[in-house]
Amino acid sequence: MRKILLIALLSCANYVFAQDTTYYDNKWYTVGDKSAALYYRFVQFQENDSDAAIVRVYYISGKIKTERHYSSYSKKIQQGTEIEWDENGQVTISANYNEGMLDGERVTYYSDGKLKEKGMYKNGIVEKSKQLTAGGEEMVFAIVEHPPQFPGGEDKMYRFLKKKIKYPKDARWKGIQGKVFITFVVTRDGSVTDVRIVRGVSKEIDAEALRVIKLMPKWTPGTQNGRKVNVQFNLPINFALRD
Repeated sequence: MRKILLIALLSCANYVFAQDTTYYDNKWYTVGDKSAALYYRFVQFQENDSDAAIVRVYYISGKIKTERHYSSYSKKIQQGTEIEWDENGQVTISANYNEGMLDGERVTYYSDGKLKEKGMYKNGIVEKSKQLTAGGEEMVFAIVEHPPQFPGGEDKMYRFLKKKIKYPKDARWKGIQGKVFITFVVTRDGSVTDVRIVRGVSKEIDAEALRVIKLMPKWTPGTQNGRKVNVQFNLPINFALRD
């Protein structure tokens, strides 16, 4: 029995890790005294590959905060899964890396465990992404790095409106004119949805403005941090009578 146990222990020796622990304060500065730390990092180096490592960061309470896998720790090349937890033990981020770049699914969660964002990556580039509010609805941005664009640009958009709008006969006869303010959402696939009047002119003119906006072709979606996102877009349309 002792001989069998010795063989088992020797076979496990190939998987024994060299270890390194570092303590950090609330600004992530290293501290030498555990009593002054809020977090500590535990690095496990594989004995058969001195640069491959698993890095875990813990809250000072002992609860795990992050776990990352590296094929090369010295070059900070992540390989495999990355998971982050909050202090209550709830997963907040789950992702996968290949040769240091996000590859595959990356998911983030709210503190109650509800989905916040799900993205699919290839070689570090997001291919598609879905972001939700805390209530579970798709997130809509008002301001983004790269706003959505009508095909061909703003001039083409106004030409489209001029061509499609038909001044309502009743409004023309009554001499009604003015500027309709419309809001709508350009979705991640470029579709124009949730078209609404913010400030109208008359029932007939408002209805015509809504009709034409709903005829719009797909736009180039807006992006934020390299991701296609839903964007709220506001547009004034002027209805003016000319002699």
